[in-house]
Parts: sequence; C-alpha cells; structure tokens
Amino acid sequence: MGVVLGFALSIIYTNLKEYRKRRRLIKALKNELLINLDVTFKKEDILNQIIKCLPSKKILTGRSVKCCTVIYDTYISELSPYLKSVQRVYLHVIYSRLKNIDNYMDEFEDAIKNDIKEKIMKDVYKVYEIRLGELKISYQYIRELINEYISKKYRDNFKKIKSIS
Repeated sequence: MGVVLGFALSIIYTNLKEYRKRRRLIKALKNELLINLDVTFKKEDILNQIIKCLPSKKILTGRSVKCCTVIYDTYISELSPYLKSVQRVYLHVIYSRLKNIDNYMDEFEDAIKNDIKEKIMKDVYKVYEIRLGELKISYQYIRELINEYISKKYRDNFKKIKSIS
C-alpha cells in the first residue's frame, strides 16, 4: 500500500512541477511579446529615419538589435501541445514576421548599394522607400497581433485554422 501511495504522490508531484514550469514559460513568452511590442516602435522609428534619408540619396544602415525570440525559439516545441491552435498560429505569424524583417534590415544596406552599383532599377531609392514603407505596415500588423494575442481576442480567420490531431 505504501509503495502505491508513494508512486501516486510521485506522479502528482511530477505533473504539478511540469504544470508550474509550463505556466512560467507561458508567462515568459507573454513578457517576450510585450518586449517585442515595445521594440517594434523603436524599429519603426529607425525605418522612418532611413526612409527620410532616401530621397536625398543617403543610406543609413538598417542593422540594429534583433527582436527578442529566445523564449519562443527555445520552448515553442515544448509549449506547443498545451497551446490552442489559434495561439500557435498567432505566435508563428508574429515571430516569423519579426525574424524576416530583422533579416531584411540586416541586409538592407548591402542590398541597396549593390542595386545602385548594378543599376538594376531606374529609381533604386524610390523602390527601397516603398519596400521599407511596407515593413512599417508589417510592424503595425505585428503590434495588432501581439495585442490580440495578449488580450485573447483572436481574429476569426485565425480561429478557423485547425490543427491536425
């Protein structure tokens, strides 16, 4: 009888410990999203400065501190089974967009200089001004998604995506 009770208590303790760890990780993920929400404003300001310089044919670097993705990158596979399908979709879209913009901005300076040198386009500066304007729109969209994720007010088109299980 004591062995069975000890075994049951061990399982309960392990499950409780795992539950607490998941709760901490989900809270850390939410905090990481809040940090990225703030960072998107700063990165959009950098975009505005770059866009402002382009008409005068000045090129500022797009390199800056990357968005915070440590919790997401490290723990999403562990948390995924415990998140709703809509939450996984939101997180995937948010973090994919953040990473894509960071990568684009890291390569921006080299890319525009190369396009100017190769004379690939008629008005390289205008093309990049438009592209960077689209990134600003993407930051606004990311902020909307982060706010919706945190407030748990999900879009209907995201709710309709079902996972295979």
